[in-house]
Amino acid sequence: MIEDLLNSSFKCNCGREHHINIKEIIVGKNILKSIPKTLHALTDKKKVLLINDNNTYQAAGEIVKNILKEAGFKVNNLILKGQKVKPNPTNLFKIIREYTKDQYIIACGSGSINDLTGYASYKMGEPYSIIATAPSMDGYASSVSSITAEGVKQTYNTAPAEAIFADIDVLRKAPFDLILAGYGDLLGKTTSLLDWKLADILFDEYYCEKADSIVKNELENIIELLQKENIRAAENIETLIKGLIYSGIAMLMVESSRPASGSEHHVSHFLEMFSEKENLNLPYHGIKVGIGTLFTTSFYLNLRELDFSTLKFRLDKKKREEEIKRIYGDRAQPILTNLDERWNKEYIQKDEIQDNEDNIKNLIDNNIEIIKKSRNILIENNFLQMDKTENISKKILENALKYGFEIRSRYTVTTFLKQVNKLDQLVDNLLKNYY
Repeated sequence: MIEDLLNSSFKCNCGREHHINIKEIIVGKNILKSIPKTLHALTDKKKVLLINDNNTYQAAGEIVKNILKEAGFKVNNLILKGQKVKPNPTNLFKIIREYTKDQYIIACGSGSINDLTGYASYKMGEPYSIIATAPSMDGYASSVSSITAEGVKQTYNTAPAEAIFADIDVLRKAPFDLILAGYGDLLGKTTSLLDWKLADILFDEYYCEKADSIVKNELENIIELLQKENIRAAENIETLIKGLIYSGIAMLMVESSRPASGSEHHVSHFLEMFSEKENLNLPYHGIKVGIGTLFTTSFYLNLRELDFSTLKFRLDKKKREEEIKRIYGDRAQPILTNLDERWNKEYIQKDEIQDNEDNIKNLIDNNIEIIKKSRNILIENNFLQMDKTENISKKILENALKYGFEIRSRYTVTTFLKQVNKLDQLVDNLLKNYY
């Protein structure tokens, strides 16, 4: 049981000691009333800084505020304005400015609210707790936050929430696109886990089988669930939110988003960066991850059919720099710096790849059913025809698939296909079928 690992440290077969400093995970119906009792166990403070946006305040924030007041807490209710709150320095400053030392911090929300509160709390050296308002993403338990700085979305280390509250009745009422986003985020683990193991095979990157198994178990649960009809049913929502939380715990264990974020997330990060630049209204993060997964699963299916002895390498740093400048424009500099840092680390000889052909293809074969099932679910649920996906033009998606991997210093199947000069043609062929 994951709950048995809470607030503990333990030696792992991977060679590391894992620390899980989350104290409480409370998932169930009508659990918001338990918040005051849990807070009394966590802190002596009698004041609370409650952080919401307009939507999350309506979903649960107002109820929580009243529950806390009735229990004797003084509540400073901060509502971050905007139709879609962005995880940027402006909103970070609003949280930091509002905080005083006699307050305990509670975030009420999902993606951006969680990222902002987690990062602000970490920088101030103060603990916080989170109330989930949508089963839309896996960051509730993680120790990283995605913050947009200088136009580029970057991942920063934080501390996880002390307590996570997930009320099933609140989560079931979330907008349907947010629920689908949660499914998309979890289905994305199909390729994030493969990417992690691929990097382990080729570069002996640190890998933890226990963290992998935690995420894979939740992925298998969600695949089974999505073959049922009513995905809003209480038991299905509970499976979904637990899967997202446990995925975050795997990230917390290895102190990295590696188990839960790979090539599919790079597509989402690229789309998010350019949607902000071009002022495009795009779907939620998890739906963009689902779109990415639709293609990155195809990458692996195509990789399985390649004859490695025929591969031609394209290890041309200057060419990569030129492409980054052309695609990223005035936001290219952090990406170029990232390329400098990763180039030697990811440099690989042709014979090294050929020597590992069997290992790589065995990895794909051992996961072939999950790959195919995830891909079919994404197609059957029309992830390319969701609300607002019409704003993702063929050209933007093409660039996301061909160049999004440059955003992070993380080896993935996309990096591999780029190095062996197969990425561009494969993307072109896939896009022909989808558009």
